[in-house]
Amino acid sequence: MLEDTPQATEWFMQLIGIVPTDPSILSRLGELYGNEGDKTQAFQYYFESFRYFPSNIDIIEWLGAYYIDSQFVEKAIHYFERAAVIQPTVTKSNGSS
Repeated sequence: MLEDTPQATEWFMQLIGIVPTDPSILSRLGELYGNEGDKTQAFQYYFESFRYFPSNIDIIEWLGAYYIDSQFVEKAIHYFERAAVIQPTVTKSNGSS
């Protein structure tokens, strides 16, 4: 992770201006905002990343956890079910395969 979060955010925002549908850039922005504690902005970028690359297990799990934290359990279930279909042998709760 870059030490200068505001500078990193600015660079990623410039990249989004050039390639607005790149899921990896969108997820990096989500990560930066999440690390800064701005879950609303993090959600926005993670959700956009999910729209363009709906099989990224890390993003799917983040979205599920976000909905759990927001107490929207039904929405969370949707994401965790998707994660189970994509990666059926991995369970995050016990870390085993």
